[in-house]
Amino acid sequence: MEKFINRKYELGVLEERFLSERSEMIIIYGRRRVGKTELIQKFLTNVSGIYLLGREESEFDQLRRFSSIIASHFNDDVLLKNHFRSWDALFEYINRESEKRLMLVIDEFPYLLKSSSALPSIIQDYWDNKLRYKKLFLVLCGSSIGMMENLIGYTSPLYGRRTGQLLISVHP
Repeated sequence: MEKFINRKYELGVLEERFLSERSEMIIIYGRRRVGKTELIQKFLTNVSGIYLLGREESEFDQLRRFSSIIASHFNDDVLLKNHFRSWDALFEYINRESEKRLMLVIDEFPYLLKSSSALPSIIQDYWDNKLRYKKLFLVLCGSSIGMMENLIGYTSPLYGRRTGQLLISVHP
């Protein structure tokens, strides 16, 4: 069933933030099957970006799969053969490649946290020290409302770093 109905407001928010040319960290969350992924994919039809989907798998497998996707985006044969061994390596690569506007989406972000509980603090480190000075458009998306709200809560390493958020509901 098509879930992309009346999402003009949400698309407008994404477009406005994307056009800002400054680094943005956008949090998109909402219950399952309300159209979050469709919204992101619709937006990606108009801009160049990297879409990564979290799975319930090991950190090693996530990084290997993400390396392949990122290598394909940048036509990087070296990365294709030598995948990221750590989240630091992935974000250092993204840091180098985000001199121009770059959209990076991590969908189902809570799945990554199951095998990589340090990931929010790693993102915090890169955001504070490098990425916020670039042109990265980072979107973290998830269906676990509680977990995503904790991600932006006061005790989270990412507290105060988001530049926008969208709570996607069933009826826009």
